[in-house]
Amino acid sequence: MQRTIRFPLLPTQEQESVLLETMQQYTACFNKIAAYGWERGEKNGVELHKATYYPLRADYPQLPAQLVISSRVKAAEAVKSALTWKVKREREYPKKVAKALARGKPVPAFKPVRCPQSTNCAIRYDQRSYTVYGDCISLATTQGRQVLALHLYPYAVRLLEQSVGYDSADLIDRKGRFWLHIVVTLPDVEFVPNGDVVGVDFGITRPAVASNNKFSVSVPGKQWNAGTSG
Repeated sequence: MQRTIRFPLLPTQEQESVLLETMQQYTACFNKIAAYGWERGEKNGVELHKATYYPLRADYPQLPAQLVISSRVKAAEAVKSALTWKVKREREYPKKVAKALARGKPVPAFKPVRCPQSTNCAIRYDQRSYTVYGDCISLATTQGRQVLALHLYPYAVRLLEQSVGYDSADLIDRKGRFWLHIVVTLPDVEFVPNGDVVGVDFGITRPAVASNNKFSVSVPGKQWNAGTSG
């Protein structure tokens, strides 16, 4: 199974500037690819790669090739989703108008789906563009590989020790602080039935309440709302 671990990064002031520059160029590539695909109704990743890769490499020679490709993958996903919503919204709008008129209500305004754009696009790294070294991480940037310190907390250390492989990682700038979300693969836990039967009641305010005549557990509403509001 896979789990995502969030790590706060501890860059130096110089490294922080490098990460910001890398993220700015990555965001620019994402926006240009998304705009190209949106204008032409093109969501195929191969076609977007053929049309945008070399122009972007010429415009942003310092951005590693793997990150240019990564930005195209993210842009293709965003354009595909936006085009799907565009078709769905245009198809459903006449039905909403007819329904409103039948009820004597004002005609609802049409809300068009717009081209995906980002002001601070998270960078998606793959196994060729990042490497974990104990309490450090090596990231591809506009200034070559940068080795940055990670803030390791006990829960994350336990998951890293259990992991059998690393998958993708997302570099995120959140209010001036950099985070790395690493997807790790953990060994599957073998299920061993013990004969006990537990009933689970699913709800909205409290997502689950379980009982086996010995205990009951629940997730408080505030914690549930905080965990699902992202």
